[in-house]
Amino acid sequence: MRGIQSGLYRPDVNPFVTARLYVGQLQIIYSSDLFPPEEFNLQETYQVNLKHFMLGIVSAEGLQTINRYEAN
Repeated sequence: MRGIQSGLYRPDVNPFVTARLYVGQLQIIYSSDLFPPEEFNLQETYQVNLKHFMLGIVSAEGLQTINRYEAN
């Protein structure tokens, strides 16, 4: 909720549903059936998922913040 209040996340994001969706995504990432460690680097998979997830919920201001972090 703090991210919505600060303008970093879109105001239409339901934080309770979003949190559960993210936990579900993490469970999928850590599933060795879907992401076998011999084929997928866990850290890279996590980072790809995090970026994909964040780009779906951030506002324009939040996107600028992400871009600033990536530039450094």
